[in-house]
Order: sequence, then structure tokens, then C-alpha cells
Amino acid sequence: MIFYLFFHGCCNNLTDPILQEPLLVKAEQGESLTYLRSELVVDSTLPPEDLVFELDLAAEIDVEITDDAISLSPTENWEGNSMVSLTAIDKCDASATIEFEVQFGSPSENQGECTTRFTYQPYGTPNQVYISGSFNDWNAEEYQLSLMDDGSYQIDISLPVGPHTYKFIEAQSNAPQQWHCDPTQEMYQCDEGQDWQPDCSAGNSCNSMIVVQDCTTPILVVEDITRNESTVSLSLSYDGAANIEDLEVSLNMTPIETPEWNGQQPITLEIPNLSNGRNTIRAIATDSDNRTSETVQIPIWNDEYDWKTGTMYFAFVDRFHNGDPTNDDLQGASWDLGDYLGGDWQGLIDKLDYLESTGVTAIWLTAPQNNPQGVFEGKCGFTLTGYHGYWPVTPTGLEEHFGDQDLLKELIAQSHERGIRVLVDWVGNHVHNEHPYFAENPQWFTDMLLCDQDDNWNRAPETCWFAPYLPTVRYYDHEPIHQMVEDAIEFAKEYNIDGYRVDAVKHIPKAVHHNFQHRIEQEFEYRYAGGDFQFYTIGETFSEDLGLLNSYVSPTMLDGQFDFSIYWGILRTLARYESPLYSLQYQYEDSKAVFGDSLMSNFLGNHDVERFISHANGEVNNLYGDGPCQDGNWRPPAESPQESYPYLRLKMAWTWLLTQSDLALIYYGDEIGLSGYHDPDNRKLMRFGNDLSSNEQDVLEHVQKLGQIRMDYGDIFLGEATIWWGEPDPDALVIAKSSASGHGLIVINRSDFPKEITNGLSWANLPSTGKYVDQLTGAEFTPNGDNLTLQISPLQSHVLIWEE
Repeated sequence: MIFYLFFHGCCNNLTDPILQEPLLVKAEQGESLTYLRSELVVDSTLPPEDLVFELDLAAEIDVEITDDAISLSPTENWEGNSMVSLTAIDKCDASATIEFEVQFGSPSENQGECTTRFTYQPYGTPNQVYISGSFNDWNAEEYQLSLMDDGSYQIDISLPVGPHTYKFIEAQSNAPQQWHCDPTQEMYQCDEGQDWQPDCSAGNSCNSMIVVQDCTTPILVVEDITRNESTVSLSLSYDGAANIEDLEVSLNMTPIETPEWNGQQPITLEIPNLSNGRNTIRAIATDSDNRTSETVQIPIWNDEYDWKTGTMYFAFVDRFHNGDPTNDDLQGASWDLGDYLGGDWQGLIDKLDYLESTGVTAIWLTAPQNNPQGVFEGKCGFTLTGYHGYWPVTPTGLEEHFGDQDLLKELIAQSHERGIRVLVDWVGNHVHNEHPYFAENPQWFTDMLLCDQDDNWNRAPETCWFAPYLPTVRYYDHEPIHQMVEDAIEFAKEYNIDGYRVDAVKHIPKAVHHNFQHRIEQEFEYRYAGGDFQFYTIGETFSEDLGLLNSYVSPTMLDGQFDFSIYWGILRTLARYESPLYSLQYQYEDSKAVFGDSLMSNFLGNHDVERFISHANGEVNNLYGDGPCQDGNWRPPAESPQESYPYLRLKMAWTWLLTQSDLALIYYGDEIGLSGYHDPDNRKLMRFGNDLSSNEQDVLEHVQKLGQIRMDYGDIFLGEATIWWGEPDPDALVIAKSSASGHGLIVINRSDFPKEITNGLSWANLPSTGKYVDQLTGAEFTPNGDNLTLQISPLQSHVLIWEE
């Protein structure tokens, strides 16, 4: 049944309302459930009382709508759970829809519970083994396990559906109890102040975490998946008491004919006709009791992409390009750079050709979740808005300044059609204080302790707050860990994204990163899929401490991090000339020795540091930045250099960066030499085309050439690197690269004078026949016997590829 509440009025460019899904609320039989309009509506141009509400709900439920609230009540003698669909519509027919669950009546004793079997192989020789956890207030002797014939211990416990934490207890007469986590579980929760310790043989291990699945519905399990060219072989099984009677499978939303299951396990399907690029297989099963499983969603890329030769573009959405002026909305920040400047997802769609021309293979988008309206106190006495995306007020609602759900999906789909991966920011450390989780679950958050006081950035990184209005998630309980991780997983499934840039890594406990990676493997990567799909997670830890960065990188945690040590090395050698050029390559080799095969990313700048061009122009006093304030105020905006030398230094830096064997990052604007001091001056609006100076256009063309070179010869850049020319010359660096795909030389002369360099070839595994062709200029260099002579102009770089 559908109910309406009408109103009259005029239409004035209203934006789509944003609704917040309420948590499951239960009511006794005969009682009603009441939802305030103000709590359901997160954001709307119109006040909540002026929106039309449409409800689609079960016939057993009656509804009453007033100006303030919606009340639901069951018809006589009806009990149970039901889904409600609620749509809010404004005067211009802009709408938003949410679905949520309601429950009426007293649940039976085991309603919402499922029997869960725990099996434990003890480390010692205990007399008894117990299990203790969040499900019994950590009572150490309530649940005793039974000894099995094989020497293991076992117990079945009826537990509510959802997350729980626990440990096993080995008890022995006249000896202290030994508490151990469960080595068969792959998720953990650590207590506050506890070091990350997943080793269950250790007495100080973190707690195991299990998520009990709903046993009243079948659970589809992917047993195996392999890709052979454009065909996928998929094997499925299921957990559940009843047999599967119907299996629906689709490829890219097109149904696929499937055989009858007939109870046999597993069932194997051959799915042909993968399209080029990203594909999505979806499967859903219905059993003989007419119960339906959750949808299994399997992403597969049908290409031979290698992240290590890729180029990722950090598109700071609000500052990139204004494609839709109708969603512009200044909030009144005290400085224009602290307010919304109009960039949006339509702007990115409009500029996909531009991004592709620079060799971009992946796009990183700032966090797409909705941020608060209005202005908030920033540094240096200025006010700011949430233009950057890092102040979420909803787990799923989108930022209306950037566009709607359809537009974000369109941006991602068009990127995928071009073979471009899409990552978004995961803001997992904190929320804005207007977020419903903060209001509904204050116990999920730490007490306010500001990070910029008493060096709490380092003394209390996991509990301090970035600002008084940004409460930090207290990840020392199973509920916030589960909720925050699942929000990110569901968002990734909904929007078909290919990875997350994880914000504020060291401020989030390692158990969270571990659980996050585990859920990614379950939902996206399917470890046995032969690497056809890698959901890439890359972290941001603002430090050049290689050990600290590496402590969050592993097969069970983040895939990689941004290498700040290399960033500062690039500044020292190519922007500021504070160290000899060869030191950069030595530093890179040191970094590779620590991180090994982990997929790290190198960069020339990001949204938290002064721009490279301002360093190169001598306007930043400190290698690590001058900070946002000057004499108590934000510095006036940096001007673009008039001289050419800073741009020539930038071009040399791009040559080095885009010929290395890691995921290269372009922070928007660095491909033209956009100027900028500290945040927010380093976040100016991007410029294109005729708005570029000749120096900026020169840098852009250089980056575009390098992008194409990287795409054409990336396999060579993955090869063995040898310093062909370096120490003791502080101003020239030549790196030899050799692989099965070919050979090359990366040449840089940062001095103000031309250089002529002669060196041997065979000692560096370089051919002494054929010729070496500069892919930037077309110049050719021919060996003379086993020697090669290079003439290098001042402040120039070359990428030489060997040709027979």
C-alpha cells in the first residue's frame, strides 16, 4: 500500500533530499514504531516537514503520517519482521529512497540466532577447555568444550546473527589459565593499548572475531573461479538445510542459462563472452523452502593490467573541473579556498579524454560520502567547509555538491570502459559529529583528545581527534569494527570500485586493516582467482620511517603505501638541490629492499604538502613544509613562477618518477606545475587549455609523452636497475634498465651546464649493438664498440630505449 502527504509551493532549483536508514527497531505486539522526519532526512533544500513521503510496506502494517513523524503499527495479532521502502519527494520531484527493516512482537527464544560450532586444538595439555567472549560477558567457565576422539575440543552455541569476539581458555589444575585466540579465524579485535598480535600460540594474542551468518537463508559459497581468455569457469556450493531449487546468474546484468542444481555440490558453470574491461558476475539462489540467499557479486577484469606499470591520478573532486554549475553551493567560508569551488563528478566525466592522454590507468577520487553543510573552525582563525570529503556525516549518502548516485556510477562505468581503475578514499578513522553513528552509538568513539596538543599525533594516534568536531572511532570492540568495515565493503560492491585509498593509516588499529583485507579477499579477490582481480588498498602514513610504513603492508593487511621517504628524496634532489642526484637512486634501492614486491606508490605531491613547483621556486623554506600559518594567518596564495627553471626541474622529476617500477601518482595540477603553499593553497582550482602558460603547457606535454612511454615500455621499467652513471657526479644520473622485454637508459642532467658522458655497456647488461633512441625527442645514440657517449643539455632528461 502507498500513502501520500501533499503540499503546494514553488520550485527553486531544489537538490535531491538525502535520507538516513534507521537501525532495526523492535516493538512489542500492539505497540507502534515512530520515526521523526528530522531523523530520517539527513539533508534537503526543503525542511523535512515539507517533503512528500511515499511508503511501500507489508499489508499487515498500518501507517500514520503527520507533519513531524511517521508511525507504523501492526494489524491485530500480526507478528514478524518486514521491509519498509520509504521515498521522500520535494516540489521539483527530486527524490531519494531508503529501505529498512522493522520488527513487531516478542521474538521467540532463538529468533535471530544460529547454532555455531567452535572447534579448538589446544596448544598445551589442559584438563578442561572453555570458550569466553562478548556473547557471555567474558564469563570464563560458562561454556565448556567437549573432548573429541581426535584430541580436539568442540562446542555448539546458539548465537545471535552478527559479530562476536572470543577466546579459548586452557585450564589445568593448580596452574594459571591460558587464554588463546582461535587460529582458524581470520578476523581479530585488539583491546585498547594492546599490541597487534594475531599469533594464537601467544598468551597476549588479540581476540578472535566471528560474524555469525543467518542460518535461515542459504549461503552461496564460491569454491573456485578461473579465467581463460574471455571465459570464466565458476564453481558454487551452498550452506543450508534445504536443497537449492533455483539459481539465477547474470553477467553484466544479462541473465545466463544455468543447469538445475538438484542438490549436488558443487555446481560448475562455464560463463563465456566476457567483455573487454571490467565484468561483474552476480549469483543468487533460492532453496526448496523458498528462502533466498544474499547476492554473490564477483568482479573480473578481462585484461592484462599490471598495477606496477600503472599511473594513478588523484582527482581532488571539488578542485578538478566544474561540469555541473547547478550543484554549486558556497557555504560562506572566510577564505574562498576553504569553500566549495564547484568541481564535481560530471567534471571528471567531461575530462576523461584529458586523463587518458596523460597515460592514466587509475583514478583516485576524494571520499564521495556526504559532508556537513555550513562552515567549521579551521587553522589560523579561518573557517572551512567539507569540500574535501573527509568529514562524513553518513555511511552511504553521497555528497550533493558532486552529484547523485547515477552520476557516480556513470563516471565509474565510463572509466572502466577505458580500462581505467577507480579508487575512492576510505575515511575509517573518524566521522563528523553530525554522523548518526556518533548520536546513536557514542560508545563507539573515543573521548575527545586533540591530536595537535601534546604531540598526540604520535603519543595517542589511535584515540586522538583531528578536530573537536571529528570524533575518532574506538575500534576496541567488535561492533564498530564490523560496522565500519562492512560499510566500506557494501559501498565498494554498490559502486563497482576497484580499490580504496585508506586515510590516516597509523591512526587505525592494525586489527582493522587486517579484517578489512580479509573481507576484501572474501568479497572481491577470491584468492584462487589467479590474480584476475586485485582490489588495491593503499595507505597514507605521513612518515618517512620505512619500518613504520612497512608495518601496515603485508598480504593480510594493506597492499601498499605512498612512499613518503621517496617523496622527500625527490624534493631534496630535484626541487631543492640539497643532496646529490645519485642519492635519490640509493634511497629508492633502500626502499625497495624494505618493501620488496609490495605495490608502493611514488609521488611528487599530494593534498597535504606544499606544491613541488613552489619548492623548486625557492618559496618553501623547509623540506617538510612551512605549515599553513604565517604571522598567525594563512599565507597569501602562491603565485605561478615566471622563470622557466622551476618547470624544467619539475620535468626532470617526472622523468624519474614515471620510469620507476611502482604505481606512479599524479596529484592533480602537478602535471602542469600548479603552485601552492600548505593546505588549502595546494588545492587551487585546476586549469586547462588556453588558461595554461607556455611553461605549464610544456610540462603537460612532457608528462603526456612520458605517460605513453610508460604504457609502451613499462615492462622494461620493471627490469633490473643499475646506476650506469652517478657518484661522484652530483648533478648527473643515468639508470640502466634491463628485462626480457628490452633495455633502456633514464638520463637526467640537473646542472646548468651541458654534460658529455661516456661509459661501457656490457657491464650493465646493455647491448653494444643497434642504437638507443630517445622517446622524448627522437634523438639517436649509437654505441662505439662497447662504449656509449651521451650529450645532455642543461636541466634536461631523456628516456632511451634500445633498438636493434
